[in-house]
Amino acid sequence: MYAAVCPPMNLTGRPSKYLLRIPLQLLILFSTWVDGGCSVRCIIHIGTEKTGSTSLQTALSVNREHLSERGIFYSKAAGTLNSRALAAALCRYSPDDYLARLGIEDTTQHTCWRKKLLDKIREEVVTAQIDHDTFLLSSEHFSSRLVSEEQIASLKSFLLTLFADFDVACYLRRQDRMAVSRHNEVLRAGFAGSVLPTVQASESLPILFDFEALLRRWSKLAGQSALKPRIYDKKALVDGDVVDDFCKTFLHVRLPERPLRQANVALSKAAQDALHMFNTAMGPETRQAVSKARRKLSQYLEIHAPGQGRQPTSDEAREFYTLFKQGNDRVARTYFKEEILFPEDFDSE
Repeated sequence: MYAAVCPPMNLTGRPSKYLLRIPLQLLILFSTWVDGGCSVRCIIHIGTEKTGSTSLQTALSVNREHLSERGIFYSKAAGTLNSRALAAALCRYSPDDYLARLGIEDTTQHTCWRKKLLDKIREEVVTAQIDHDTFLLSSEHFSSRLVSEEQIASLKSFLLTLFADFDVACYLRRQDRMAVSRHNEVLRAGFAGSVLPTVQASESLPILFDFEALLRRWSKLAGQSALKPRIYDKKALVDGDVVDDFCKTFLHVRLPERPLRQANVALSKAAQDALHMFNTAMGPETRQAVSKARRKLSQYLEIHAPGQGRQPTSDEAREFYTLFKQGNDRVARTYFKEEILFPEDFDSE
C-alpha cells in the first residue's frame, strides 16, 4: 500500500513534476515520529452483550457525517455497522457463521484476511488523523470473544502502533437480566440451552457473565484508569437510553438522527419454543449447515410472534445472580465507589 505526499521541490524552488510515493507503513512511522505519537484518541466500546450495542452502533453508523464534522471518526474499515471484524481477526481461527459468510474456511485464509484487514484499518487511521481527534471502535465481540490475556495483548500491540491514548467504554447489565435477554440470541444461533445457564459448584464462573474478570483482563490494555464501565439500567443511563448515555458520556455530542426500528426483536414464549424444537430436531452437528433455514424461521417469528419470552422465577434469578455477587461488589467499590453494583430487587421481575 502506498500513499501520495506533497511533491518535493527541485533546484529551481518549484515543485517537481514527479509525485513522491511512500509506502503507507513508512508514512505511519514517520508521522508518529514527527508528532511524538498520534494525537488522535481511540475509544473502544466493548459491549457487553445485551446492553443495547446494536442500537448504539446503528445510531453511530447513520450519523457518521455528523460525528465526522465534530472530529469523531467512527471506523468503517473494521466493519460497516460495527468493529466485529477486528475482534474476529484477533482470535485464532475457528469455524463460525460470521467467518463462513466472509468465505473464510481455514487458518490460511484467516491469516491472509487478518493481514489485509489490519492494513486497511491502519490506512483508515492515517486518513482520520487529518480532521479528527477521536477514533471510535465498537463491538460487543471485543468482550465476548477476546477472553484471554494473549488476545488483549495482541490488540494492545496493534493499537499502540496507531494511538498514544485510548479509553475502554463498557456497559454492565445485571447477570440474570443479561442471560434472559441473551436467550433469544442463543436460540437464533442454533443452540437449545435453558434460559439461565447451569453452573455447578465445582465449576469456574461463566466467563461471559464474570464482570470482575472482564475488567481485570481489559485493565491489561491501558491500565485501570482507562476503563470506563457504566451500568446498563434505565435509572442509571442518561435519559434512560444507552445511545444518549454513550454520546454524552464519551463523545460529548447529541445525534440528530435516530433509527426507529428496534434493533433486536424479542421473541415470545411460543416463538422461543418453535426455535428450540427446530434446534433440537436438527442437532448440534448440522447447526451451520441449516443456518439459512434457521435465519428465515427467526425472521418469520420476529414478525409474527414477538413478545416477552420465558422468564425465570425470582428465586431462580436471585440464585444465578448470587454466583457473581462477590465479584460485582468488588467492581462496585473499585469503579463506582458504591457497595453494590446493581439493584437487588428480584420480586419485581
